[in-house]
Formats: sequence, structure tokens, C-alpha cells
Amino acid sequence: MSQYREILEAYLKTLDIKADKVLDVGGSALSIIDRVNSWSVNDYQIADNGLEEGKRDFFLDLNASQSMFEIKREWDLMFCLEVMEYIYDPRRAIGVMSTGLKAGGILYITFPTTYPVHNPYNNDYLRYTKFGAIKLLEEAGFKIEEIIPRTMKAPDIYNTSCIAEGYKTRGASSSGTLFDAGYIIRCKKI
Repeated sequence: MSQYREILEAYLKTLDIKADKVLDVGGSALSIIDRVNSWSVNDYQIADNGLEEGKRDFFLDLNASQSMFEIKREWDLMFCLEVMEYIYDPRRAIGVMSTGLKAGGILYITFPTTYPVHNPYNNDYLRYTKFGAIKLLEEAGFKIEEIIPRTMKAPDIYNTSCIAEGYKTRGASSSGTLFDAGYIIRCKKI
């Protein structure tokens, strides 16, 4: 398992989930239920686009315009883990999730920063800075409650590569994000 995945799984193991209705967006390949510390949920459903094999309760393609009509403002809690790299219109996708959450609902979402392109590679589109992820979420009506950086296992190798390539890293260094490979964010629907 990669350091990137280890950080996510360790974080999830700290969560005690208690909610009436939970939606796992993109969860058909790896359901959230067995990945958290405790689980007390009345209604759990998985929404996915069908690119992954696994269980799915209903079709939801965050890249398609009809997605806005797939979910109503009924969910207390939502997970969207390891999905955002496959989204080419993140404003619309996050808007769909915002539409689906009740006021005060919680969204757990991940954003990659420096993860390599992976399968299905022709559907792997975007990487995000911490500040881009925050902006997208706040514009969609979320209040950021927690940001967990997914730091690199060998930052000195990355730094050496940046120097060798002549990259300017002053902004990333001064913001403390140079060695962040991605983020786990917990936010609340306002």
C-alpha cells in the first residue's frame, strides 16, 4: 500500500460514524463501512458511475449534467474519496454534492496534488492545490472544518527533482505545501 493510501486509511480508522443517511460517492470499488472505527448508520447507499466493478445502489456520474437530478437534499453525511482526479468539471461536481447534503451535513472528500496518472488513465483528469480545493468547496457553500495533508514519504527525493528541473518552489515552501501529495478534507454544508 502506498504512503498516500496509508494516510487516508489511518485517518478513516479514527472516524466514528453516526448518521441517519450516508452516501458514498464513488464507493463501489471500496466501501467506507469497514474502513472506519465505528459505524452506526440507518441508510447507507453507494452512488457510482459504473467504471469500477462492485456494488452500486444508483448511478451517479459527477461529470454528467443529469447528475444534479440524481440526488436530493437528503443526506446527512457524504464521502467522496479518491474521486476528484476523475472529475473534469469540479465546480459542477462539488455543486452536485452540495445539493445532496442537508444544511449542516458533513462531506469527507479527497484531492490529489502530485499523484501519478492512474487507471483508467483516459478518465484521470485533474490535480489540485490545497488552495484550489478550499476555493472550490467554499464557493459551493461548505465551511472547511479539517484539512489533513497527505505528505510524501521521501520529500528529499521530490525536492531534489524540483531543483534539478528548475522549478520555482518558493510559494509551496512558504505555504508549507511543498511536500503535500494531496488532502483529506472534512467540511460542513452551510
